[in-house]
Amino acid sequence: MRYSKHLVVVLVLVVGACLTLSAAYTEHDRIQDEAVQRFITVANQTSIKIDERLAARTLNLKAAKALFAASSGVTREEWRTFVSHLTTDGALKGVQGMGFAKYIQPEDLQKEVRTIRAEGFPDFMVRPEGERSVYSAIVYLEPFDVRNQRAFGYDMYSEPIRHEAMQRALDTGEPALSGKVQLMQENGKDVQPGVLIYVPIYKNGAPASTIEERQDAILGWAYSPFRMNNMMAGILTQENDTGTLTQPYTADERLDLQIYIGNSINNDNLLFDNLPDQAIDPDSPFTYRQQITMYGQPWLLVYSSPAMAREVTYSSVTLVGLIGTLGTLLTLALLTYLYERVKDLRETQRLMYALQKSEAEVRRLAFNDPLTGLANRRLLDDRINQVVLHCQRTQKFAGLILFDLDKFKPLNDTYGHAAGDQVLVEVARRATQLVRATDTVSRSGGDEFSVLLDDLGNDQAQAMSIAKRIAESICTALAEPYGIKDQSGVAVPGGYRCSASLGVAVFHDQASMEQAHHAADAALYVAKGAGGRCVK
Repeated sequence: MRYSKHLVVVLVLVVGACLTLSAAYTEHDRIQDEAVQRFITVANQTSIKIDERLAARTLNLKAAKALFAASSGVTREEWRTFVSHLTTDGALKGVQGMGFAKYIQPEDLQKEVRTIRAEGFPDFMVRPEGERSVYSAIVYLEPFDVRNQRAFGYDMYSEPIRHEAMQRALDTGEPALSGKVQLMQENGKDVQPGVLIYVPIYKNGAPASTIEERQDAILGWAYSPFRMNNMMAGILTQENDTGTLTQPYTADERLDLQIYIGNSINNDNLLFDNLPDQAIDPDSPFTYRQQITMYGQPWLLVYSSPAMAREVTYSSVTLVGLIGTLGTLLTLALLTYLYERVKDLRETQRLMYALQKSEAEVRRLAFNDPLTGLANRRLLDDRINQVVLHCQRTQKFAGLILFDLDKFKPLNDTYGHAAGDQVLVEVARRATQLVRATDTVSRSGGDEFSVLLDDLGNDQAQAMSIAKRIAESICTALAEPYGIKDQSGVAVPGGYRCSASLGVAVFHDQASMEQAHHAADAALYVAKGAGGRCVK
């Protein structure tokens, strides 16, 4: 008897410890997953900024192409005026300059050199010297400062990496980004990896529909050289009022970004590293790799954020552990009490099983609707508080959809409450399938439901549009027939049609959340007054 009692004590302690550890690990993973998702969101936003910056600079080069197309020839002064306007408008931020490299046949080389020397550049020459089947030469480059003058006359077509990008642009007629190079503008101080974007320019009036036609019609390339650290300024850094470059993110969102040419990590192909003294842990959940293609050139972006990893707080894990330990001790005390009064070991085991099952059910009922399994009002309130805090921190909007079912009472009256329960469970399933994993679908009671939408962007109108689009999807899905059985257990032919009326509102802080709830509730009643099956 004493041996059996000790066995029960050990069993309870082991089971309680296992359940507590499992719950603590689950809570730990949930917190970490949320933090990692926020990290990935920040990383993706940074990738979009990089793409937008290169796209804007490429648009300048396409404007230069249009300049050539609009005249029989562009003079040096016209080029200088064109680029100076872009500089004034801030369109060349992060760019070393804008230039034009002319395509030159060997028989035209000396004539081209004499023409440029006659323009006031007596020392001009095409570099590197030597005989080649075809030449190119940088003839225009603005701003024509000391750095850019180092590239004047350089034959980029003679260098393999630049040649590949120039040839790709020539053959396709599309912008092309080069691989990693050291720009001619480097003077030995603060040397940075560089890349160049080329846009082909063809002779006016010449056909350029095929590769062969484009090769015959090529006049040259409008291009921009980028020193990568300068190009990235303002994406991972921003200039404050004192002129100091700082990170644009909050302290817990700082990123380490490495950019590589190609598809793999290779120091020879490293284009950019904003924190070169900080090693990236490849096994960290706060390390994220993203493969993109920029104008025909594959880039590998490797993001890391030890700062965000350090800022993750796991206080709720400790709370789960304490609650689990307390629950285990209480369970042990209760079972000990029962053991002293129940001599039959089989009865004791039955009570243990019943107690564990009831505890699980209590935990489930505390936060979930017992019929549909959706979040209940208590869990919804907790999620709302979390979303409000997130909105206030990120200045983004969230959304609230309130809906209830049309013609639900006739369903209960005609086919019984069991059929009504079937419909409610199916409504929960359909609504859950139409929202994101980060959103929350809850049942308030009866046929009343709520949907909490997180992270709808910084623009209120756009947020409202997204929320209404999701509400329309739910409205459409809920209007489909429901397979139910009548009170005799016989399937109702054709199912039962039961639509929904939905009210939508958005918010960004606690005050607007309360207003949004009233607005969504009012919109719901407007939808019902309009005949149901609609979104207001």
